[in-house]
Amino acid sequence: VYLMSGIILFNYFTECTSLGLSSIIDNSSLITKVYMPKVIYPLSKVCSSAINLCISFIPLFLVVVISGVALSKSMLLIPVVVGFLVMFCLGISLLLATMYVFFRDMKFLWGVVLTMWNFLTPIFYPENIIPAEFLGIYRCNPMYQIVGFMRTIVLDGAAPTPEQWLFCCASAVIPLVLG
Repeated sequence: VYLMSGIILFNYFTECTSLGLSSIIDNSSLITKVYMPKVIYPLSKVCSSAINLCISFIPLFLVVVISGVALSKSMLLIPVVVGFLVMFCLGISLLLATMYVFFRDMKFLWGVVLTMWNFLTPIFYPENIIPAEFLGIYRCNPMYQIVGFMRTIVLDGAAPTPEQWLFCCASAVIPLVLG
C-alpha cells in the first residue's frame, strides 16, 4: 500500500505534465484559427488523465482490503488529495506548455527532470531513511508533501496535521498561480 499509493500519484503527475507540456504546440493550428483561452489545452490533458487516476484507485483499494489496512473515516479526504494534485499538475503543465513554445528541447529535459524527481520523492524507499540534515530539502518537494498527505490518510488512518494541510495547499496553489 505504501508503494502503490506513491506510484499512483507520481504516475498521474508524470502523465499530466508530459501531455500538458506539448498541449499548446500540438493544437497550434486550432489556436491560430479559433479564439479560445489557451489554458483549456493543458486543462483538458490534466482532466483526461484524472480519469486514469480514478481508475487507478480501484486496485489501490483492493490492495488496502487484501493487506488488512484498516478502513477509516480519514479516507474520505482522498478527494482533497486528488484536488491538491490536480491543481499542482495543472500549474506545472501551464508553466511547461509556455516554456515549450519558446524552448523545444524542454520535452527531452523534462524526461530527465521527472526521473530525478521520482528518485527524490520517497516512493520506493521509506521516509525514515532520509538523513535529518536533508529533511528540509525534501519538504520543499511538492510531491513529497502530496504523497505524504495521501499516506497519512490511507496508511495511518488519521487526519493530516495542520502543517501537512498548509504545505500541501501551498504546494498546489503556488504552481497554479504561477502557471
